[in-house]
Amino acid sequence: MIKKWPDSELEISANRLLYVQTNDGAVFIPLVQFIDVDERRVVPGIPEVLTALARGSQDRWEWVRYLTGGSPGLDGRSPLDALRASDVDTVVADARRVAAAWSH
Repeated sequence: MIKKWPDSELEISANRLLYVQTNDGAVFIPLVQFIDVDERRVVPGIPEVLTALARGSQDRWEWVRYLTGGSPGLDGRSPLDALRASDVDTVVADARRVAAAWSH
């Protein structure tokens, strides 16, 4: 379910990969964000969505819930499903809206 690569810290720091951290400090990279884990191909739009979400919250567990749950702004689809359907602009706009709500 979760994998870590030698240079993943660089990708994480640039919001190109989603990671979560447990209470004991362990860092995990959810595989749900990949279209091909072995080739490290991320679902198109993930970096843009993470950048948008970061404007409203630094709680990466909240980001996971957003990405995997249904969003009213996406007609109930999960943002990951919408990204996989090449609806990147709509998901980024939805992520900006959600992030704005989080910051209030």
